[in-house]
Amino acid sequence: MTVESVLIPADDRNTLCVSSEVGCNMACTFCFTGKQKLKRRLTVREIVGQYLQVALKLAEEPTAPQRITNIVFMGMGEPLDNTENVFKAIEILIDDRGINFSRRKITVSTSGLVPQIPLVTESGVRLAVSLNAPNDVVVKSDGTIWFTDPLYGISNDYEDGRQQYEQPPAVYRFDPASSDIKAVATDFAGRNFPRARRIGI
Repeated sequence: MTVESVLIPADDRNTLCVSSEVGCNMACTFCFTGKQKLKRRLTVREIVGQYLQVALKLAEEPTAPQRITNIVFMGMGEPLDNTENVFKAIEILIDDRGINFSRRKITVSTSGLVPQIPLVTESGVRLAVSLNAPNDVVVKSDGTIWFTDPLYGISNDYEDGRQQYEQPPAVYRFDPASSDIKAVATDFAGRNFPRARRIGI
């Protein structure tokens, strides 16, 4: 079974996109990984190992050694469906006796597993929420799992708790396959989700 990690280079950063599972239980209609169904959840060693392998490779660059500046849990799988291993891996990544990576440079993305979102706040890392609609009517008609009314409440809780760690506001991302993207964006804006740092479509 293949586990994918992707390095995303930019002018001023190298972002590593890591996986948390092989396959996924969420079965999002627009996601290729979701069509594979969950094979297994990655262990702590496998999650941290993705960082170590890429970091070593970057350090070996003969012309200009580089380093990973950001980590996003946006690869294969739903991170909040593997909370025990994902957050243990984050502890190792941010511990000064471990990798000593800045928690402010780590983002955990979720498709909307509301009860687990407080774990993101407690860990002190950033939150990204992937949606394909701003309301339950559209979401349910698409056959997906997201319920944005409870997500709205938990997002406010995240906003209240994140200031303890000086975390940036949450990021909300919409799938471009949504049926009426203009209506989706207008509805989302009208619902006044709490202080989103960025809304991507």
